[in-house]
Amino acid sequence: MATESLPRFNDDNRPGYKSLGNSGLFVSELCLGTMTFGGDEDIWGLIGQLQQEQADELVKIALEAGINFIDTANIYGFGASERIVGQSLKNLAFAGKMSCWPPRCSARWARAPMPVALPAATS
Repeated sequence: MATESLPRFNDDNRPGYKSLGNSGLFVSELCLGTMTFGGDEDIWGLIGQLQQEQADELVKIALEAGINFIDTANIYGFGASERIVGQSLKNLAFAGKMSCWPPRCSARWARAPMPVALPAATS
């Protein structure tokens, strides 16, 4: 994947943050959608077939931009999307630095410029 053609953020165009209801969490106004992660020779492959290396680069760009909200679902790629996102966070040394908000995870990482600090998720 040619990542040099992907948009980059700087101090003039970083996304803002919004309060997630009254949860105390702040999420980026932009979200990284991961429906295209992990598709194979099935219906999900028609939507996208990004694999680990490509996903790592996209997740890295999103995190560097301050995006702390990743949309994934256990149906995307029949679960491959969630596995790839988790591995990307681990590969990029963000594993263990995220917290989840039920009923689905809306992530917030320690390195993101957030006004609220959260404890690490426990399992």
